[in-house]
Amino acid sequence: MGRLRAYGWASAAAFAVLAAGMSMGSAPAAPLAVVNAATQSTPWVVSLGDSYVSGEAGRWAGNQSLTTTDIDALGTDAYHDMEFGEQIEACHRSQSAQIHIGVARSINLACSGAKTSSYVDRHGNWKPGIDFFTQGARHGQARLLQDFAATHDVRMVVLGIGFNDLNFEGIVTKCLTQFMLRFAGACQDNAKVQEWLGAKARTRVQTDIVGAIRNIRTAMAAAGKSDDSWTLAVQMYPRILPSAGGFRYGQGLNRQLIGGCGFWNTDVELTNQTVLPEVNAIIRRAIRAVKAGAIAEGQVFRSVLLDNSEALRGHELCNSAVERVNARNWWGELVGVRSWTSPGAADRSEWMREVNIVNVGGAFLAESLHPNYWGQLAMRNCVRQVWNRGNPVSGKCTPSGGVNSRGEPNMRLVMRPGD
Repeated sequence: MGRLRAYGWASAAAFAVLAAGMSMGSAPAAPLAVVNAATQSTPWVVSLGDSYVSGEAGRWAGNQSLTTTDIDALGTDAYHDMEFGEQIEACHRSQSAQIHIGVARSINLACSGAKTSSYVDRHGNWKPGIDFFTQGARHGQARLLQDFAATHDVRMVVLGIGFNDLNFEGIVTKCLTQFMLRFAGACQDNAKVQEWLGAKARTRVQTDIVGAIRNIRTAMAAAGKSDDSWTLAVQMYPRILPSAGGFRYGQGLNRQLIGGCGFWNTDVELTNQTVLPEVNAIIRRAIRAVKAGAIAEGQVFRSVLLDNSEALRGHELCNSAVERVNARNWWGELVGVRSWTSPGAADRSEWMREVNIVNVGGAFLAESLHPNYWGQLAMRNCVRQVWNRGNPVSGKCTPSGGVNSRGEPNMRLVMRPGD
């Protein structure tokens, strides 16, 4: 167990912004560049979507109390996707983002906080959606894809979208707030949460994702790409919390003040058994609907499905099977790895960023509940296997232990040809 963090009590206003941007052996090798060129003859892969694709939280290799000294894998320029900063402020396209697979040239067009439609968030940050919005220097991701594909050999487009459309930020904020207030009860009984997860909302989100996928197809056609020259890889979201019985901490305040995972067990099960499965089911239904429509019109639609639902298995936030970096018990004995560079750090650390209600050591509130450096590299490994040397395949990806020569957690992709 780590030492108690001196965070104290946070206000409800702090909780309201904690999820901003959601819209989820030997020392590792250095991360790949933002635009990775294996050779000048290799094709391009492009990522579109929200924070889980852009690489939000990709700077941090694990979680640490009071400081970030021993988990800072990428440094202050972690989110720079051009020489001196970000092309779009707060998109947080990290250098560890999953799209940089190394065996094909890659570009990350995803943006933290993105929904299917473009908008400006409450902080004034531009969030391009999977659409053709155009106003001055602001363009939707479908438009960005179209412009890029017009002059580049794009063979695979990776899409991850939907959480923000279902208001995952609102759900998480409500659940955490009610946990910290103690007397407010579980958030699953809250009328607003029930509305956000209701049948009407699910139908709307599915329709929006169908529209986003169709926009991608339109963008590629407008860029002069034939339907059989590229593949859309749609990915699901990973589980972020262990089962209620798998937490390192009980349901007292230490669950948040030490572990950064302040949720009632009933709300954990709501997330694991309802929210995540429903979002992933919506994604699956959306891609099948687009595929059926294309077939009915006699068109080709090459698509694969990456099931990442268990990509962080055993490494979810506060899972009892792993620990915080440099965590010590009450006697001062080290129970976690000393640093993210320690032997076996990937196997013994969390791959999900804690709920961070105070900015410490360069951390952002927006990074809460997103796959961290290890989580991003794990999913990068999955994306590379889906790429399959230019012949993309569907599959479910799970951890298999250790790290590969690229410093990524080893992952096993079980192919699912029917997806």
